[in-house]
Amino acid sequence: MIEYEKKVILAEDEYCAFKSLATKESRKILQTNYYYDTEHFDLCKEGITCRIRKKGNKYTATIKYHNKNEKESSVEKSVPAKNEFDSSLFDKMGVRLQGALFTERIIIFEDEGIEVALDKNTYLGINDYELEIEYSPDRASEAENLLEEFAHALYLDDVVVSIDNFIKRKEHPKSKSERFFERKRLI
Repeated sequence: MIEYEKKVILAEDEYCAFKSLATKESRKILQTNYYYDTEHFDLCKEGITCRIRKKGNKYTATIKYHNKNEKESSVEKSVPAKNEFDSSLFDKMGVRLQGALFTERIIIFEDEGIEVALDKNTYLGINDYELEIEYSPDRASEAENLLEEFAHALYLDDVVVSIDNFIKRKEHPKSKSERFFERKRLI
């Protein structure tokens, strides 16, 4: 499966401003990513993520290949897993469990082929925040328009000083796994 997304790493005040857009109809999802990699994080360095995601009572093992040339797409292979230790999908890759990242996700907008999620991630002693717009290829221009609308709303609320600078931040965002492993190397 190919996944397309626009992502902006948020400051806490930006996250709080976006959170105010949530309504009673907004879906809230709790999920945990259990990351696997080699001892020296060789897969992460190659743009490959091995994870088991727990959402509700379901576990899914995924190998995700991040597209280095086109940051907004990645390819995933997923299978059901029994639990966070059922790493049979990537057992032959010489990996071990490296830790977990907990996400509180709020879906603030969804329509067929497009979803806007607000994430608060907790891992290895820190919190970070992101706005993620997942979209089907035929909705790419609408995803870009939504990002511009959100930037404009933050600008009008004096949360950001430049709409253009906010939008440019989507060009080099690090994935959750990249941020997790970057932090893991430091501790």
